[in-house]
Amino acid sequence: MDRPPDLPHMSSLSGMSLDRDAIILCMTAFLSDIMFGILGPTFSLFVVSIGGSLAVVGALSSIINLTRLVSTFPAGLASDLLGRKRMLALSLALLIAGTGAYGLVSDPRLLFLIRVVEGLGMATFFTGGMAALSDAVPVAKRSTAIGVYMTALGSGYALGGVLGGFLTDALGFAATYRLAALMPVAGLVLVTVGYRPPSDDTMRSFNALPSQTSMRQLSLDRYLLPANLGNFLIGLTFLATVLGFFPLYAASVGIRPAVLGVLFGVRSLLSTAVRLPTGLLATPGRTLPLMSYALALAMVAMWLVPATGNPLILLILLCAEGIAYGSFVTTGQAHVTTHGEAQRGMVLGVYATFSSLGCTVGSLMLGVLAEVIGLSAVFHATGIMLALGLAGVWLMGRGGRD
Repeated sequence: MDRPPDLPHMSSLSGMSLDRDAIILCMTAFLSDIMFGILGPTFSLFVVSIGGSLAVVGALSSIINLTRLVSTFPAGLASDLLGRKRMLALSLALLIAGTGAYGLVSDPRLLFLIRVVEGLGMATFFTGGMAALSDAVPVAKRSTAIGVYMTALGSGYALGGVLGGFLTDALGFAATYRLAALMPVAGLVLVTVGYRPPSDDTMRSFNALPSQTSMRQLSLDRYLLPANLGNFLIGLTFLATVLGFFPLYAASVGIRPAVLGVLFGVRSLLSTAVRLPTGLLATPGRTLPLMSYALALAMVAMWLVPATGNPLILLILLCAEGIAYGSFVTTGQAHVTTHGEAQRGMVLGVYATFSSLGCTVGSLMLGVLAEVIGLSAVFHATGIMLALGLAGVWLMGRGGRD
């Protein structure tokens, strides 16, 4: 199906009110991603520190992404039907509970249940937050607004990465994770007190309930499929390979948690820096090339990681992956949010589901691969999957109009 025409903005709120809502959503995204930035580079080290194996690291990554896989589409649908504010508040409450609980656990078996709680919060937050932002701005400004929102996410993640490394060295994992839980607490206050969605946000029709056919159509839609497949690949790369196994590889070549936090912080800064310019560039006709370039850069970076133990070269490769990730997530969101207004939550739910599927499949497979062959094989396997997937994105893109 060709790109759908832009639909008129339906909100009855004033422009000033819309700007306020967009700012509050960006602030909430910033705060929440500080928490994710603290958890991301340190979590696999935390699991190993309390007795978990490499296979357990992969399994825990898989369980959170499996949770996101099965809950992202329902979360998007619920956001359409029940309202953005309710779902955002629920998501932040789940993130508070999950992150706070990590600081109380000393048995890796207990982490599986907590990962489910965190996965539910992530699925609801990322789907509902982007849908709420898309509601809050007119179509003509949406790509720019998405660039600003993704920049807020990246800035929070960068700050969290640096804080996580230093706090872990100074306070240990438990205290660090309890502090991290304060970030979604602040976000919940912002959403509850300040966010005022369009007046029709809670009046959505239950006629929007999807059939199995409509879900399949959104998954395989000719316009959406290249972005969906790309999100599968970029999700696998960052959430499974980089977050799950890069910290362990870095530790194996002698990099301390504080230095690792700096590496992830610099990576996130660069990933953040490209998001607003990418949002400005991600106009119709440009999104497919931009997504392809991002996937190609990630492929090269992942393939080269096992070739070095030099911290500076690893930083360069990690930054290249960060630039690829920041470019892709911004372009992909700009691409799929043009697909209608009434089903925006469902479209974003399907899109996010592909990322969760990539993480789930990748984490299980890569965990076993790391245990049997070694950490280097994880990065080579990721590079091969990116190469195959990039060819698929390119072939699908040729058949349609961006």
